[in-house]
Amino acid sequence: MYSVQDGRFIQVILPLKLEWEPFYSMEGTVSVGTRVTVRFAHRSYVGVVSAIDAKPSKEMNILPAGLSSLPPVTEEEIRFWRYLADYYLCTVGEVYKAAYPSLKTEQEAVEVRIHERLEKRLLAVQSKLEKAKKDSVRERYKADLARLQAILEGNRPPFLEGDENPLSPQCENACKDIQSAFFAGRTALLEGGIGAERLAIGLELARRTLSAGKNVLLLVPDIALTRHLEEQVAAVFPDLLVYHSARTSAARRAVGSAIRSGVPYIVLGTRSALFLPHQKLGLIVVDQEQDSSYKQDSPAPRYHAREAAIFLGITHGANVLLSSETPSLESLYNVETGLFAGIKLQQSFQQETTLVNISVEQRKRGMAGAFSLKLLSAVKDALDAGEKVLVISRSRQAQEEDSAEFNRLYPAIPAESISFITPVGIKLLPAQAFPLAVIIQADSLLGKEDFRADEKALQMLRQIPCRRLLIQTREDKHPVFQALVNGLSGLAFLQERRAFGYPPFSRMIDVVVTDKNEKRLDYLSEVLVGTIKSALPSEVTTIGPFTPMHSFPEASPVRIIRLLFPKNSSLRCSKAILLSTVAKVEKERKYPGHIHFDVDPV
Repeated sequence: MYSVQDGRFIQVILPLKLEWEPFYSMEGTVSVGTRVTVRFAHRSYVGVVSAIDAKPSKEMNILPAGLSSLPPVTEEEIRFWRYLADYYLCTVGEVYKAAYPSLKTEQEAVEVRIHERLEKRLLAVQSKLEKAKKDSVRERYKADLARLQAILEGNRPPFLEGDENPLSPQCENACKDIQSAFFAGRTALLEGGIGAERLAIGLELARRTLSAGKNVLLLVPDIALTRHLEEQVAAVFPDLLVYHSARTSAARRAVGSAIRSGVPYIVLGTRSALFLPHQKLGLIVVDQEQDSSYKQDSPAPRYHAREAAIFLGITHGANVLLSSETPSLESLYNVETGLFAGIKLQQSFQQETTLVNISVEQRKRGMAGAFSLKLLSAVKDALDAGEKVLVISRSRQAQEEDSAEFNRLYPAIPAESISFITPVGIKLLPAQAFPLAVIIQADSLLGKEDFRADEKALQMLRQIPCRRLLIQTREDKHPVFQALVNGLSGLAFLQERRAFGYPPFSRMIDVVVTDKNEKRLDYLSEVLVGTIKSALPSEVTTIGPFTPMHSFPEASPVRIIRLLFPKNSSLRCSKAILLSTVAKVEKERKYPGHIHFDVDPV
């Protein structure tokens, strides 16, 4: 053991759920961000120095830290981690663990060992070259030297900057408006148009950013969209870096190495790309910003990549562009209140929407099984005209049934004339519009208990690229369908949100309790509700505990306590009270590991 008289001390972030950052003694020169090897609770960890010349309590016994061979993290990374921990009510150690999971750390260690072996091999070849007499042998050693040097330097050629891509007048005007917003220090929201137009604008802004000596991060909500866009982006930027969990460990390691090397870069990736060791970041584009896949649900930090990207932009002084055909209500509200700058693209085609009330058609004998005669007539007319038809089924099983039925009804029609998908496939559809799209059971899109259900349904329906949309429903007067028919945006739902005090007019936090013992779960959830209510200000609304809709039978039972906080200056204080209150219940009731927070749940 070491006492405080033994010399210099540091504080270290460990990849653990700790409310404090342990002290260690350290010899030699280190700085904030240096990686060190330490012991904690009889186990070894790689930590990150968070403070130097620290002053521990005189009663503490301090263990020594050793210098790690792993590359340091940047101070911007640590600031980013602290923001996420503070906002999403977790510890900075949990964020560090998410940014540098054990596998990633092991991969970095492997890379360091490989690098060391290559350097030794390089010195050996240089020595042999100096001693070689024959020209043929010297040439062979020179070739070996060149190969080894290329590998050590990352084997990455100078960045090939994309050619200027002529934009349509509408897109060029949007670019100018976005850059004006950036100049004023505002986040920009690009709304409407088609995916190809928004992508072209994003790539042109990326080209200008790279020309100014800054780097670019393009975020997409899921791996499928990354693969969908990779070829298009690489056609403009051949040196594109791609980062997501389906890539090999070697490929992900190469992306981190390329960024650390200081070469210019553009990264296309999912939300985990936020945790790369970014340098000189100048532009962050969040494509399909409304997509719920941007929300991390487990483990901590349970962050939303859209909000995290905005803070990452602040950390690096980078511009942030949110992009969507159907933006989230939160982003639309931020435009309405002046926080974001809104830029709109006009649709290249007009969509005609027809609602078919199934209940009415059944009374008129206007149904043939699951299909209305109106739907079948519209499909037949389109096929007779040589047009393609898109059929949207509620699920994979329903898709198979609908496909079999259409094949029976139209046996002579080529298979490629009718495309069948489920709602999750809509975002991967090509940009060109289908002449006709039909939704068989649209009522399945309307959630009954999720306060975001209407917003999500309207977003999904607006993403369907078609000139005519025919919807079968029993609820043709539903606000979602009426908003679609009347060309209203998601802002049409704001009045209801305001009336119930839901986001964006409040901040929502779910206190999530899990326990295999359901009787104990119910009892302690009720105890927790009472304790939270008595501790928080009366202006905080408490709902629950309730059981979530989408509980899985194989998972532990869950109860949720939903809290709605006013968006005012007391929010930070109220969150601190919530943290301490839950910690007190965990300690007094001996109930650790059962409770977590979900800030801004989707």
